[in-house]
Amino acid sequence: MTVASKAKDAGASVLGLAAVVVFIAIPIALLYGAAELSLWALKWTPAVFGTVFWATVLVLVPLAIIPPTRGWSALGFVIASYLFGLLLWIWAMAFTYDVWGLGAVVIGLLIFGAGVVAVAMLAALIKGVWAVLGTFIFLLVLTLGTRAFGHWLGATYAQRAARKAEARFQTVTVEPARRRAGGE
Repeated sequence: MTVASKAKDAGASVLGLAAVVVFIAIPIALLYGAAELSLWALKWTPAVFGTVFWATVLVLVPLAIIPPTRGWSALGFVIASYLFGLLLWIWAMAFTYDVWGLGAVVIGLLIFGAGVVAVAMLAALIKGVWAVLGTFIFLLVLTLGTRAFGHWLGATYAQRAARKAEARFQTVTVEPARRRAGGE
């Protein structure tokens, strides 16, 4: 074996090791960036929560009462539920990262991505931060409740639309005239 071939093999090994390090470092950097982003996002999430919550209460609830606008209200409730869920996820990731670090965030994200909420709830429970745990539970109930209500509202709107369409296209059945007895 020549010196050139040994150098070539060593270079290939170093290059392979560098590729492995890069493939490991990129996801860690992305997770670290996502955790830092969630901490940064904490500055504006209360304003977003307040806006979405009050828009839901003051706009979508009255629209849900009026039968012709229930479809729009249902769509609004479902969109609001996703925004509440996103805020819950951001707050949970920031709390988990702040209290237990990046390792706990990684574990939470490995549990279908939404496990970070469960890890945050566990961290709040173990640390005894009851207000934070209550906030997480409230947001989880709000997320699931608005989504379920939006789907139910959409189903009732669809049933009403189907009944209206059926009533519009019903045909009138006409009975044939009967012949009079006696050949008239």
